[in-house]
Amino acid sequence: MPFDLRLYAIVDPEQARGRDLADLARRCVEGGATLVQLRDKRSSKGAFVEQARAIKSALAPHGAQLIINDRIDVVLDSGADGVHIGPDDITAEDTAACSVPVQSSACRSNRRPKPRQPLWP
Repeated sequence: MPFDLRLYAIVDPEQARGRDLADLARRCVEGGATLVQLRDKRSSKGAFVEQARAIKSALAPHGAQLIINDRIDVVLDSGADGVHIGPDDITAEDTAACSVPVQSSACRSNRRPKPRQPLWP
């Protein structure tokens, strides 16, 4: 199933100011998000999987998809819909061995894309 990228939300405990991530993800979807990415660079695998399962459960009634930043193991253990990989992460080919759907923010290449100008100051 392809990812629905019309409105893509990212939830991250480092940016959530103590708010419950499952509730925050649910609110994003109620506001129109079609896909939620869980980004967590600090939690243990167990805590990450538990959080992913809670978010997946919160999104289920709305039909929104959940992807996990970088961690194929968390995708497989949590039942998330796929993994997000960036230009400096694992390759899409590596994820194919695990049969995990991939959402990539950039193709790997030796050239870096030019930074975009911010939409607001």
